Amino acid sequence: MSSSSADSTYVCSELGSLVGALIIDWSKITAPADYIHSSFLQFCNNYGFTQFVDAPTKDDNVLDLVLSNDPYILTSIDVPEPFSNSDHCVVHFSLVLDHHEKNDLVRYIYDFDNCNEGLLS
Repeated sequence: MSSSSADSTYVCSELGSLVGALIIDWSKITAPADYIHSSFLQFCNNYGFTQFVDAPTKDDNVLDLVLSNDPYILTSIDVPEPFSNSDHCVVHFSLVLDHHEKNDLVRYIYDFDNCNEGLLS
């Protein structure tokens, strides 16, 4: 595993731990007045993120986040009953994404830095 892959795994793990520890009332956009909560809410506000999960996902708490700065990207979101014997609900959601068709256009990229200049004249 490369260093950048290990670093990004660590960052994702830390972000997951952070999000699980947040105590935010998303309906009022309020949280405890500490550095972590203030920084996270400021980040969401600065970049226009909206939290779409509005139902509890564990006991009476919303522990799962579906954040987006595009209010029209979700077509549906659902928090069904807990999975199997878990005490944590699964979040199902559908996204609207652009469909990109495969482009069969061949594009040539010339490497002039490594060419044989004698053959060009």
